[in-house]
Amino acid sequence: MGGIAAGCSTDRLDASAIAAAKCSLPVGEKAGFGDDPTEKRDITVTDLGDGRFRVTGFVVGPPEQRRSVGFLCEVEPDPTDQLRGLKVTRIEVDLPPVTTSGAAEGGQES
Repeated sequence: MGGIAAGCSTDRLDASAIAAAKCSLPVGEKAGFGDDPTEKRDITVTDLGDGRFRVTGFVVGPPEQRRSVGFLCEVEPDPTDQLRGLKVTRIEVDLPPVTTSGAAEGGQES
């Protein structure tokens, strides 16, 4: 019978997806896209322990606002949130892209 490889957990994958979903709308709003449809790219979810997660990546606005904004969002457990059970505790947007050497890339064009 097939199964999940040792060391992998569907619960962990589900928790990461839920954390990313919890950040989606607040990040779009903070980036100035309101509730317009956005696309998320290069999403990374880091488990910070104790049910907390850090979500980073880029949000791309709708075609009429075609711009890409870097973001960082952190969530933690919230028993009062009946949909996802998380609350956003930190949002930063417009983070410059970082190269593999760790130096920030040049300015962005609007």
